[in-house]
Order: sequence, then structure tokens, then C-alpha cells
Amino acid sequence: MGRRSIAEKVCSGIEKSDPRPRKLKLVIYDFAGERIPPKFFDNLKRVFRLMQDGRMLQYSAIIARHTSTVLAVAELARYYGCRSVRVYAVEELA
Repeated sequence: MGRRSIAEKVCSGIEKSDPRPRKLKLVIYDFAGERIPPKFFDNLKRVFRLMQDGRMLQYSAIIARHTSTVLAVAELARYYGCRSVRVYAVEELA
């Protein structure tokens, strides 16, 4: 068996305790002028697959139903040197 990916390590450290999410969650991250490492996007896709939740809205915006997914994405972004990560609950108005 090979090494575990960063995504697997991040996801295994997050408690999955959001059985019926009420609101969507939004993660906005900014690498502040730094080039985003290509491995970040590979591991981001792995997080989506492992958590069975989440998708990219733009390169720096992720939306998901479960809190555990957005926490994993935020931790992954910080691991790759992201300078600013924010997590928001989204309420659809129209």
C-alpha cells in the first residue's frame, strides 16, 4: 500500500457530524498573489470524492453541504500556504 495523500490525512482528521445540513457552506480562499500549487487541485478533488460532497464554483470558491467538507477544504488550503481562508453559511434568498 502506498502513501496516503494529503487529502486522505486531512479528511481522516475531521469529524463527520453533520447528518442533516440546513444551509450550504461556502469556502473562499486567497493565495494572495502566490501561484496555486497544481497538487492543491488534485487533492481538492480527492477531498470532494472522499467526503462525497462539495464542488468548485470558481478557482477560489467552493460550495458544500456538510461542515466537515468545508473544514477539510480550509485545512487543505492552509496546508498549501493559503494566506486567507474564510468559511460562510449561505442562505438562498431567491
